[in-house]
Amino acid sequence: MVLRKTTRKLDDYFARIGQPDAPRVKPTDVASILAKLHSKEAELLRALEETQKEDRQKRIRAKLQVVREQIRRGALLRDKLTPPANDQGAR
Repeated sequence: MVLRKTTRKLDDYFARIGQPDAPRVKPTDVASILAKLHSKEAELLRALEETQKEDRQKRIRAKLQVVREQIRRGALLRDKLTPPANDQGAR
């Protein structure tokens, strides 16, 4: 399942942050994970619209909540990896 693999990768990336002997996490790797998660979110939204059964809709909503949490975590990781632009900050 895409969700389990991406969650594991995000966990691994978070664990590697700040570890001097760990391989460096690349922003492109995080962008790839985020792209997969956004794709999964769109897929779940389509499935939610097409599904008539209430119990199936409940399971899809639960998965959607997990995907959105992982997207939030991925965005947080991406922000940690990308340095702020020179024009940002207090003036």
